[in-house]
Amino acid sequence: LSALTPEEPHLPGSANQKPVRIEAGGWGMMNAIHNAFVNPLLIDRGAGPIALGIFNSCANLFLYSSGFVGPRLAHKAGSLGRAVIGTLAVARTILIVLTLFLWMVPDGAVVPLLVLILLWTAGEGLAVPLWTAFIAGLVPASQRGRWLAMRGVSASVASAGIMIALLILLQFRDKSAAVPFAYTLAMIAGLVRLTQLRLLFRRNPQPSPREPQSLRKIPEGRARRRFLGGVFVFWFGAGIVWPILPPYIINDLGAPTAYFAFVAAVAAITGALVQRSWGRYGDQQGPRAMIFFSGFGAAVVPFGWCIAPVYQFGPFIEMIASASWPGHTMGLTMRAVELSDTEEDRPTMLAWTALAQGAGACLSPLVASGLVHWSGTILLLAASGVLR
Repeated sequence: LSALTPEEPHLPGSANQKPVRIEAGGWGMMNAIHNAFVNPLLIDRGAGPIALGIFNSCANLFLYSSGFVGPRLAHKAGSLGRAVIGTLAVARTILIVLTLFLWMVPDGAVVPLLVLILLWTAGEGLAVPLWTAFIAGLVPASQRGRWLAMRGVSASVASAGIMIALLILLQFRDKSAAVPFAYTLAMIAGLVRLTQLRLLFRRNPQPSPREPQSLRKIPEGRARRRFLGGVFVFWFGAGIVWPILPPYIINDLGAPTAYFAFVAAVAAITGALVQRSWGRYGDQQGPRAMIFFSGFGAAVVPFGWCIAPVYQFGPFIEMIASASWPGHTMGLTMRAVELSDTEEDRPTMLAWTALAQGAGACLSPLVASGLVHWSGTILLLAASGVLR
């Protein structure tokens, strides 16, 4: 550590490692619980294809594209840490209200549930490019793949543990009680994560963010624009499946609610096993190769559902997906950071990446939910694979 220069402030073996692992574990648990239960929860409460399409569209818009406001918020607050902690504190408050609502109103009430989830998602999305840029900047570029892989492993291990526990719980408890309990655990994990981010920002003071560029000014350079265009198309294809695949698995293939907890556990375990390999590959071959091969793996997944005759094939398909998505998301972060000219540009470039993700994933669920009755699910799944 004594040999480090000011440009290389912290290697993965530094004091930052433990709080980053805990922060990642909290993020992984919270994210896994929500992703596993939100669509089955809404379907169980009476949401149809159109409602699911609108919800997924807005959720993707808020989770990704709202992050474009993040650098502006940090500039106004005068501190990256102040903006992240303040935004996430509001998001955690909404999550607490959402959890209480699930306990107090066990049936129906789809509209207020949708509003609370979307507000929570918007709060999380505002902070995503800010804390992603911060965490990625804690190590030099030569260490970034392994550093992000270490964080990804921690998130995946925590996700696997909590989903296995919830899967066991679902065997003995009614899902009407299991889902509020799961969101209670997500709330606790989110609060623990917030404390670790506070600690990290206190240990690693950040310069005051400069004013970001206007939305009308797309980042210059062929490489940046080609990257953002590719992200948009890929995520447009990815977003097609989100409002149509859970109803297809539940209604057409007859999967129970416990199935989603099981595949979430499978995804987390698979993700934990592949993260380090993707990190090493990214450091050796670069993020562009990483995005290409992981994206190809993710593109195969919708075709797998096109030919799956029963829902029991789902865990095997999920293994392919969960082996590919960690490399894709890690590669996007590394490529966006690589395309940033300076440290101050990182939040803005990551925000533009999130905007491209959100724009694509916002439009396609609306298209898919409107077309599914006319085209059928299989044709839309094939379109998703082709676009990816």
